[in-house]
Amino acid sequence: PEMSRGLGDVYKRQFQNLMYFTLNLMIMHGAVQDLQEQSLRLSSTWALREQVLKTLTRSLKNLLRLYQMQ
Repeated sequence: PEMSRGLGDVYKRQFQNLMYFTLNLMIMHGAVQDLQEQSLRLSSTWALREQVLKTLTRSLKNLLRLYQMQ
């Protein structure tokens, strides 16, 4: 009887450890997904900024050409 009770405690601890491990994996997976989403948002923001800078640069070059023509 004592041995079976001891094994029961071992199984209970193993189950608890497995549950904690699984919960931590789920939390980490969620954190990774959040980071991926933030990364995508940042990359699209950087792409937009790059496009705006290119447009501004072209506009400034055109203005400079017009100014030099006068």
